[in-house]
Amino acid sequence: MIYRYPDFVCAVTTFEPFATMRFELLERTVRSMRVAFPDDALFIFDNGSADGSHDAVAQLAESTGALLVSRYKHLPNRTPGAARACLFEHFLRIRNGNEIAVLSDDDMVWHPDARKRLREVWHHAPDKLQIVGGLLEPEWEWNKPIEAVDVGSERILLRESAPGAAWTLPISRMIRCCGGRIEPVFGYDVKMCKWLRAMDFDIGQMDLADHIGWEGSTHGNRAIEHAMPLDRKRWGV
Repeated sequence: MIYRYPDFVCAVTTFEPFATMRFELLERTVRSMRVAFPDDALFIFDNGSADGSHDAVAQLAESTGALLVSRYKHLPNRTPGAARACLFEHFLRIRNGNEIAVLSDDDMVWHPDARKRLREVWHHAPDKLQIVGGLLEPEWEWNKPIEAVDVGSERILLRESAPGAAWTLPISRMIRCCGGRIEPVFGYDVKMCKWLRAMDFDIGQMDLADHIGWEGSTHGNRAIEHAMPLDRKRWGV
């Protein structure tokens, strides 16, 4: 049997990049994604930003061949979970289910070889592997390493969770397992990963992107101050 390598559809989520002084981070993220995924569909999702950034974000989208998707500004819940749930709904309406979704926050610089490496992983991935995060995180109590495994020619680290800021997953699996289950709250990603693992799915991480926005978190997240370094040598990643 001849297996087809997957295509990708990418999205960068931002929220009031002028007010949070993150527009430069957004630019770096979008441009890095266009380099890493040069011919794939690319969306910028503004999660109802109302800080006057619309025209600048629209110009960025046009210059990079991306499509700007705006959310109704009057909707009160604009947490990261609400943004991800809304973006999932958008993908499920417009895509055919055969692609890999690459979901990025606005402070992730993607490595140029990210597409090549993700093609290899998702071409060979077992059904049990539900999400592969593109960010290889430090260690916290909610994302303990479990096991390093080889998927095709790539090595990934199975963990208790992966940050929604850099999720990759097949849209077909999004439809089957995740659609409608994203809670519109902070910490939606840990909740979703916990539910998936309880259903006997695996969550992985790879080193495909650099998190450049810790010092200017949109929502004041200071978790990095309590992180433990990941022992990459121990896990072979």
